Amino acid sequence: MTSKLKLFSLYATQGIPYGFQNLISVIVRTWGSTYDKNAFIQLTYLPWVIRPLIAPHIENAGQSLLIKSLFSLGIIQFLTGIAVLNKSVNGLIILLLLSNCLASFYDIVVDKMAIAQRKDDVIDSSNAIQVIGYRCGALLSGGSLIYLGTKFFSNTLLESSLSPFIGSILIFSMAFFLWYEDKSTNEIIKTQENKYQNLRNAYDAILKHFKRNPTLYMLIFTYKAGESIGDNLFKHFIRDNGSSML
Repeated sequence: MTSKLKLFSLYATQGIPYGFQNLISVIVRTWGSTYDKNAFIQLTYLPWVIRPLIAPHIENAGQSLLIKSLFSLGIIQFLTGIAVLNKSVNGLIILLLLSNCLASFYDIVVDKMAIAQRKDDVIDSSNAIQVIGYRCGALLSGGSLIYLGTKFFSNTLLESSLSPFIGSILIFSMAFFLWYEDKSTNEIIKTQENKYQNLRNAYDAILKHFKRNPTLYMLIFTYKAGESIGDNLFKHFIRDNGSSML
């Protein structure tokens, strides 16, 4: 497997649980849940916010953490199917929080692997592969599987069975990456120079970059805020106005 194909596979695998997770708040809404309950679901993304605090401690863990994270994410998907079947909102919130913790661990390791494998002259193409791979994974679980599922299953059965099916994909991916484990990648990660092992130095570098590029950060913040509002509210809007969720 080429490095680009492996990178695409890693990010596509990461995007698979996100595609379905992005629909959880809408599923909960169909159960009659209020918007304040849905707000708690959005708070399960907190591990991604504190990711800079976590990364220095686990970024050199190598593929062993990647494998463990995938397996745990697969198990959580099976448990999520049970929670959906029982319409347990609180159970879903706990499972989503755990899922996002593990997904952030996975993302940290994969990002470090991507940095370790790419050269300066292919940074643009590598970034494109990351984004396209992640979106393809999300599209598979959040779009294609749901569309095909509606042709053969009822909405209730589809809601409860989709998550375990995604869990099976994740565990299969774990088995594949375990079989294909690239020991040279682990060595690259461990031996790669890290200029910011000291957390204070890392934040000093971030602050300096922010001061030099305030317009860029404002643009990114505005873009991400708009994307989040669109993702989180538009689906609820069309659902509350009579459109089918699936």
